[in-house]
Amino acid sequence: MDPLLGALQQWAGPGQIRDDLHNLGLRVPSIYHEGIASFCSRQRLPCDVVKYLDEVSKECVSSGGMDEGRGANIGIAGFYRSKYLDWLYEFSKLSPGEGVLSGHPCLRQYYVSIETGSGIYRKIKAVVEERKAVEFDALGLDVRGWTGLRRDAVSLVEEAASAKGFMRSEMKLRGRRRAEGAASTRRGFAKHDNSGLKFFLGLDSSSLPRIAGSVPLEFWVDHSESSAAQFFAGDLRFVIPGIEEYGSFGGGKSAVLGIHALVEAFDRFALSFGTA
Repeated sequence: MDPLLGALQQWAGPGQIRDDLHNLGLRVPSIYHEGIASFCSRQRLPCDVVKYLDEVSKECVSSGGMDEGRGANIGIAGFYRSKYLDWLYEFSKLSPGEGVLSGHPCLRQYYVSIETGSGIYRKIKAVVEERKAVEFDALGLDVRGWTGLRRDAVSLVEEAASAKGFMRSEMKLRGRRRAEGAASTRRGFAKHDNSGLKFFLGLDSSSLPRIAGSVPLEFWVDHSESSAAQFFAGDLRFVIPGIEEYGSFGGGKSAVLGIHALVEAFDRFALSFGTA
């Protein structure tokens, strides 16, 4: 087996990462999910959203990525396949291709409520933004380096990444994402563990000079002896559910916090393989 896929196959899931972030004071994912669970309780719908998203996460990472809303290799012996997701998809009469957001009745109703303008999303987001302000102050972060320009964001990313042992690096893409037209070489920051895994982060490939609305970070996992396509973790939402709430921002403080939190989360993801 390719060593990258073999390493991903052993991943235990996001539970410990979430606990570590919570203990560090990064509690936005927990607050976001608590808001959704409260909404579903009022709707008399199942509230085990965190369990559902954790199973999606484990299936995504441990099966080497996602394919039509489920783990890419779930049909192959040795790769993780969630019995809970199998049951839920059967219970809900969904096909895997319908995607993860519609797989749980609570989330399905939550997104319907957003589309119909119920206001629940704005209420939850208001609580999330209040928590972000608390965390920014508690962590002693500095907004002065944020200009909203991509070229200036690089220094903020480097500051956060170097504090966690990431070094300037390049990564040559292999497989499908290169075939889809992505730049063949990405520049960013990487750290290696003792097993040959490489954890790489960098700005996305957009050419727009100004950053608006979301932190433009992407995350990848590679292996020094792998020939398979790198594992593309995107904005980490399918690795550490709820962490994507740090990626959206409405001002400089939440943007700086987002960079800090996402880099911290990715570092915890790297440590979760137990081979550092």
